[in-house]
Formats: sequence, structure tokens, C-alpha cells
Amino acid sequence: MDETPTFSVTEVCNGIGQMITTTFPDEFWVRGQVSGLSRPRSGHLYLDLVDADGDGGRTVPVLKVNLWAGRRATVDRQLADAGVELVDGVEVRIRGRLEFYPPQARVSFIMSAIDPAFTLGQLAENRDRILRALHAEGLLRAQERLTVPLVPLDVALVTSQGSAAEADFLHELGRSGHTFHVRPHPTLVQGTGSVAAVCRSLREAAASGCDVIALVRGGGSATDLQTFDAEDVARTIAGLEVVVWTGIGHEVDRSVADEVAHTAFKTPTACAAGLVETVDAFIAELADRWDGIAVRAGRHLDRAAHNLDHRSTMIGERAGRVLAHAGAGIDERRRRIGRDARTVLAHAEGDLRVAEARAVAADPVRALARGWSITHTADGRLVRSIGDAPPGTELATLLADGTVRSTVHADGA
Repeated sequence: MDETPTFSVTEVCNGIGQMITTTFPDEFWVRGQVSGLSRPRSGHLYLDLVDADGDGGRTVPVLKVNLWAGRRATVDRQLADAGVELVDGVEVRIRGRLEFYPPQARVSFIMSAIDPAFTLGQLAENRDRILRALHAEGLLRAQERLTVPLVPLDVALVTSQGSAAEADFLHELGRSGHTFHVRPHPTLVQGTGSVAAVCRSLREAAASGCDVIALVRGGGSATDLQTFDAEDVARTIAGLEVVVWTGIGHEVDRSVADEVAHTAFKTPTACAAGLVETVDAFIAELADRWDGIAVRAGRHLDRAAHNLDHRSTMIGERAGRVLAHAGAGIDERRRRIGRDARTVLAHAEGDLRVAEARAVAADPVRALARGWSITHTADGRLVRSIGDAPPGTELATLLADGTVRSTVHADGA
């Protein structure tokens, strides 16, 4: 017969309870990462606690934690005083005791207190670790090499849709009077999945063709803002080829996202105001340059007008001298022309008298008067020999006192 002991379920459960009580007789502290946080209407609080450095590829131990409503007020006050809030993903150090619940064979950790300083320290330590890694890789200054467009009117807004941060940002842009074009890229800004969501929205915004990406959210506790301390978010910002401005409402400290971004502002409103100021500065510079151009153009025109007046005066004076000199030359030439004309006319008059005498001597009328005659054919050809007037030719003979017409009947040779 098998000598192995046999226990009832009750005995097993009682044994488990006794072992837990023996091993952990008093309250103790335990550290881990919050997961599966639940706040039912009963006022109790439930969460799972896992090792922060657990291997995500394997099954990891999980400790069920219960915070009863009666102790929750004390814990909430501790958290509020330190500016810490319980959210998924945050590392905590909590105090309590183990309790075994036989009806469900479940071991739970009954929480009684929390150490907010531990959480803040872990956040700071994690933040410093990320910053050191980014600095070593040259990513902290990656955005600084990017240039903000002169007129950043096309803005991609990455924030929680319908949030106060979104409203404040849009209001500040709207009251500027400038024609901003805002491309909304809504995203989770805290809680489970927020890191991946922010990274995705940033990449989508960068691909939209905007001038600047504005990553904003309202104020909150240190744990509320841990999404913006996430290494994945920082690396995404550093890897973008578009300028990223942040407006994360946290007055106490700068997030890792602030450190990596091109420019960081304290609030969403301040971030929007920075965009407005950039556009205002461009307009003011443009106006100044235009005024400078107008002043310089005025000076050039004044100098040109002065030079024109001076040259006009010089031209007038020179023209007067030239005209006076030309007038004197014209008078002298007029006198020369008068003398030369009279000489020419005298010579021409003598030549005319000689020509007249020659013309008179050669006048056919005078030859006709001396008994000469001139004979033409009917068509006007001059008859110089009998060969010019064959038989039948009609002739017209011009005499001193008239014309005799005749017809040649025979050759008289």
C-alpha cells in the first residue's frame, strides 16, 4: 500500500496559508511594475505587480495586489503629496502583507502603504539612463540641425483629441489672425499603448508635409507624463526630418521629449505662442526690409534727381556756348555765302550772255531769213540728202515766211 500522505482540499489550503504566514509573518515591502490597474466603483483598487526587468518573451511571475477602500485614501494622499499617480507601467515600492484566499486558492498582496520617493527615483533614474544613451549616440542634438521654416503656418498637432491642451493650442493660434493650417494627429498621451500611439502619430505627422510638428499635452503628475520620458518617443523625435516643438505642461522638470525636441515650451499655449511669434517676427522683418528698400530707393532717386538737375544745367550752359559759337560761325558763313553768291552770279551772268550770243547765232529763224530752208518728212525726219526722200515721200519745207508741202515723184539723181 502507498504510504504517500493524502490531504483534503481544506488541509492543503490551510497548509498553504500557514506556510505563507510562517514565511511572511509581518508586513513587508515589495517592488515591481504596475500592470492591469483597475478602479471599480466599490472604491477598492486592484493591480498586478510584475518585475520591471522581466523578459517579455517568457511567462513572468505576477503578484495580485488589493488596496481596500479603507486604506486607499491614505495611499492616495501620499501619492498626491509627492505628485505621483498610479498608472500602468510605473515602478512602485509598496507595503503590505500576503493573504491566501482558500475559496479561490488565490494569494493576494494586501497593500497598506506606498513609497512615492521610490517611484520618483525610478522615474528619474530611468530618465537619466535614457538621456545618457541618447547623448552617447548624438541624438540629443539631432533636431538642432533642422531649420524652422521662415513662415511656419502649416502645423501638425499631435495631442489627445478634444483635450484642454488641444483647445488651448488652437485658441492661441486662432487669436493671432494668421492663416495657420493645423493638421490634427490625435493620439493617446498616457496609459497603456500611449508610447506606441505617440510614436505612430509623430511619424504620420512628419509624412504629412507640414512645416512644424507640435507635440503637446496638459499638465499632470510625474507618472502621468512618463509617456514623454519614454525612450521610443525620444528616438522617434530624434529620427524625424521635420522640426518638433513640444508644449508639455509640467512646470517642475523637462521631459526626455523636451530634451530631444528642437524647441521646448512649458505649456501648449506657450508652444502656439512661439509659432505666432515666429510668424510675427518674419512679418516685422519683412516690413523693416521693405522700409529699408523704400528709404534707399528714395535716397537713390534724390541723388539721381540732383545729378539730373546738375547735368541739365551743364548741358544748358554747354549748349548755350555751342550755339553762340555756332551762331558766330553761321554769321561768318552767311557773309561768305553772300560774297561767293555775288561772284558766282557775276560769272554766271557773263556765261549767260555768251550762251545767248551763241544761241542767237545758231537760231534757225535767222538762217531761214538768209534764204535757207529746212525740209522734213511727214513723220518729222530731217531730210539731209535725196536718199532720205524716195519717190512718194511727203515733205514739209520750212521757209522764213511759212511751210511748203510737196510729194517726191521721181529720183532726181
